[in-house]
Amino acid sequence: MKNSINSYIEKRLENESFKEEWTQSEDAYQAARLLLQLRNEQNLTQSELAFLSSKKQSYIARIESGHYNVSFKVLNEIVQSAGRKLDIRLK
Repeated sequence: MKNSINSYIEKRLENESFKEEWTQSEDAYQAARLLLQLRNEQNLTQSELAFLSSKKQSYIARIESGHYNVSFKVLNEIVQSAGRKLDIRLK
């Protein structure tokens, strides 16, 4: 699944208007992908992750939509509530 998503995104990035929008919102998309990956790996629903992190399910859904910029602090709190650690690296 990950490869097909990456392939799709790479193909879409050939379109200049998509590329511009993607660049402007890449952080929000990365946060969304991270939470989706976390939930998938932990076999959690949005509601379960919301409960663990003391957040509302609608808040988790907004982050996962890729249209909401979440702070590192909050993202880290959510990730840690599921027993994981957020690791940031320079590329």
